[in-house]
Amino acid sequence: MKLKVFYGLILMVIFATGCFVPRSKRIKVGVSSDSQVSEAYVMSYNVENLFDTINDPENDDDFTPNGKLNWNAKRYHEKLNHIAQVVEAVKNENGIWPMAIGLIEVEHASCLNDLMSKTLLNEGHYQVAFIEGEDERGIDVGLLFRNDVMELVSVNKHNIVLPENDKTRHILEVVGRVNNELIVFYVNHWPSRSGGTEKSAPSRQLASEQLSMVMTNRMKQNPDCYMILMGDFNDYPDNQSVARLEWVNGKQFSNLMKKTDDTNKGSHFYKGEWGFLDQFIVNSEILGQDGKGWLFKRSEAVAFDFMMYTNNKGEMSPSRTYVGDSYKGGYSDHLPILLELSYQK
Repeated sequence: MKLKVFYGLILMVIFATGCFVPRSKRIKVGVSSDSQVSEAYVMSYNVENLFDTINDPENDDDFTPNGKLNWNAKRYHEKLNHIAQVVEAVKNENGIWPMAIGLIEVEHASCLNDLMSKTLLNEGHYQVAFIEGEDERGIDVGLLFRNDVMELVSVNKHNIVLPENDKTRHILEVVGRVNNELIVFYVNHWPSRSGGTEKSAPSRQLASEQLSMVMTNRMKQNPDCYMILMGDFNDYPDNQSVARLEWVNGKQFSNLMKKTDDTNKGSHFYKGEWGFLDQFIVNSEILGQDGKGWLFKRSEAVAFDFMMYTNNKGEMSPSRTYVGDSYKGGYSDHLPILLELSYQK
């Protein structure tokens, strides 16, 4: 009977939110309330245009076999394997698969389903939380979560309304329960800096205001929940749009990428300089004021040698899939970031 109840809850979430969950053969019973996880890792990774090869009505013509980028099945599967290789390297270094992985610049849920079914990630017991959005480029954000560790509670999307009805990526809210504790993940990909930082800044300010409102509503519903904001904010920790999130609804939050040392300079390399466009922001509960529950241990950018490129000046940067229209067969123009948590009773 318990098995049937759990499956029913999953189906209720699917129909209520329009999210995608992989085929039923992938669904396993979530962890029981008496099961305890002592440590967990959360990843956030802008994977640089994970498109399938099918021509959709959205603006994806370039990422098709007949498009200018010559995007084909071989390149698509190489991209999937590269993402999986990075996740596996994180697992091998830390001993366990990440509990949750926020993925940015994903065309469809089917891409994440392929990532799990056609690569070594099928060993990680992952499920997909994903809702189709309205971005003009046809890219969205998603979350992979281990269903042998986390019980899914709900999945929601929150649209960012821009002037002149411009379309951008929504904020994905995923609520889960781990060790019987409620954790809320917000996966973000804010409007780009295209057209210049100052000109585009108001759009990111609108994204920040929307996220703040969503967080406020969640805190009213679940005042003791843990909150993890992640993704590509397209602004740096000291930019106003991001810095204002350090206080929401009278509660303090901490941008963990402000705490990195000089050897961990950033997740993105642009015009010879590193910076953290990709960030984790967490609420005070995770910073361990009472020394119990889910607690912050460390955060960093992940830079394995195999995913890096070295130019003729000796500068290292992320090894990209494309540079302009030229296929390089790399990984992404961003590095993933990693958050380590421990659990104290």
